[in-house]
Amino acid sequence: MHFVSDFESVLESIEKDITKAQFITIDTEFTGLKDGNGRKYNFFDTLKEYYAASRERTATFLAVQYGLCLFFYDAKTKS
Repeated sequence: MHFVSDFESVLESIEKDITKAQFITIDTEFTGLKDGNGRKYNFFDTLKEYYAASRERTATFLAVQYGLCLFFYDAKTKS
């Protein structure tokens, strides 16, 4: 994990790394969650259904933290 007190000082490096990553994940932390009017997540939901349920649950809360994880493939080590 890498913590930075001045985001602007690393932004250029992050942008460069994003263009090289094989895939990226983003995580957000919200000030709360609600139950989505009783709609529970379902293992068989389509991406569209999952997104709609997530959006409904978080629409009234603030995103207070973002996590960004970049994944790179190393052909030499095959990892």
